[in-house]
Amino acid sequence: MNILIADDDKQLINLLKNDFLNYFSYQFNDIHIESKYDDYFHIESQKIDIAFIDIDLNTYNGINYAKLLRKKYNQNIIIIFISNREDLVFETLTTGVFQFIRKQKYDHDKLIVFEQLLEHCKEHFNNIILNINGRTTIININDIVYLLSIGHNMIIHTSKNEYTTKMSIKQSLELMDSKLMIQIQRTMIINLTFVANIHHNKVLLFDNSEHHIGRKYQKNVIEKYEEFLLK
Repeated sequence: MNILIADDDKQLINLLKNDFLNYFSYQFNDIHIESKYDDYFHIESQKIDIAFIDIDLNTYNGINYAKLLRKKYNQNIIIIFISNREDLVFETLTTGVFQFIRKQKYDHDKLIVFEQLLEHCKEHFNNIILNINGRTTIININDIVYLLSIGHNMIIHTSKNEYTTKMSIKQSLELMDSKLMIQIQRTMIINLTFVANIHHNKVLLFDNSEHHIGRKYQKNVIEKYEEFLLK
């Protein structure tokens, strides 16, 4: 999970960084935090999952900065604005921001925001731990595009890599325990996040691959996809 903190106040950055780690490190073991108090556009991370942004950056507008991050690093990035100006709370909530932390009420707001963020992350940033070729491999469920069972092997296709392990479809669903993962065939599971469209008995993924939906799974797949879109 990659976190970005952009604020011209170094003291606030360090405080937020420590508080975030103290609150979330017991739940997630792969947290990487990148801090920017200047040079906001030099970012090392290739993908950002959560960004805490001062809405009044000293050289840039925080709202525009958030839009840029969504375009360049992750369209589903979770944005949390920070500001001394309480009058901007309602304005920013209309931009698709996840939450808002008021600096004057930091201790109060952070607890509310962290609690909401934790619930969100539990659903979207869950990891599974597998033993592949004698090595422990951690895979973020949110990165899995689909799983395909061939014989006794399970091929796990992610947005970056492909893994093969010994596992059944039933074991896979139980291990991931995610509403985003849905079985479409006897041998295949897809991640609803990567679905571009579903039409009748076919599902089109964002990589332009098309997959048949088995007759016994069609009703459930369509219902789950509609629920996903409504969220």
